[in-house]
Amino acid sequence: MPAAPPAPHTMQCMEIWGGNRRVSTSINMPGLDAWVFSSPFADPQGEGAASDSGGDIHYLSSCATGRISRMFVADVSGHGAAVSAAAGDLRRLMGRFSNYIDQGRFVEAVNRRFGELQSQGESFAGLFATAVVATYFSPTDELTLSNAGHPRPFWFESRARRWTALDAPSHPRRTDPADLPLGVLADTVYSHRAIRLAPDDLVLIYTDPLLETRDPSGRQLGQHGLAGLLESVDPANAPAFIPSLLDAIARYAGLPPVIDGSISLDDDATLLLLRRNGQKPAPSPLLGLKATGRLIARAAGSLFRRDLIATFPELSRRAILGAISDRFTRK
Repeated sequence: MPAAPPAPHTMQCMEIWGGNRRVSTSINMPGLDAWVFSSPFADPQGEGAASDSGGDIHYLSSCATGRISRMFVADVSGHGAAVSAAAGDLRRLMGRFSNYIDQGRFVEAVNRRFGELQSQGESFAGLFATAVVATYFSPTDELTLSNAGHPRPFWFESRARRWTALDAPSHPRRTDPADLPLGVLADTVYSHRAIRLAPDDLVLIYTDPLLETRDPSGRQLGQHGLAGLLESVDPANAPAFIPSLLDAIARYAGLPPVIDGSISLDDDATLLLLRRNGQKPAPSPLLGLKATGRLIARAAGSLFRRDLIATFPELSRRAILGAISDRFTRK
């Protein structure tokens, strides 16, 4: 039977949550609810049997005003010190760009950092990662996704009652490399796909062990098979969605039923489920003053504490005006 859903954690102002450890929990953010499941691979005959951390990294962040939420899921090549170092750098970059609506500079910075890590010793040689970066702007209910060589996320459109695999937008005239895994090529260009979430829409981001799951005859599940399993799970019960999907995957693989959220796959597995909720931060002069104070305090604190990251707002019309700018652009 699927495990009971955990009590939600409410994201605080400029909080960065996540890492590369085992977890099964729910997160509440302005405009979004999220459920996170991450299970590091434990080889029953190897040294990783008791490991509580793996090669999958997940992070969520919130901006100073609560309007911007960012989600990051990556599958890193390797384990141990190299992944821990990458996780630490990613946390700092999440903090630095947490107040940017446009995630382009964040993705480019992460790609450069993976390239820099490769030159820091033999344990980092060949380090790269596939990843999905998503940014939710609550004033307009817009979710923007970038995909760096990662399995395509799935979007459940509640009005149409259907699941769709989210492809990156096509660029027929582009000749430069695009959307490669992080750390492969320094000047890679990353595209952005924006969707507007309706109430009760779901978005599922996951790592590739789900697609690589095999049935007893050796047939791989693949994207088409995963889409079929998604159709078999009740989208109206979002808190139980991930446990129910894991249970369906276990049945496909001929594994024992999922108990307490545990499942034995052949690699690290991470799932992030997003659902739009009706919560929105109310804009006001007081909120703006509080946000400014938080930014100044964070910048001052970063001079004395390594765990604090200075972050500044994006100076753009959309960042300043929010939903008003969006309506003006459409008109």
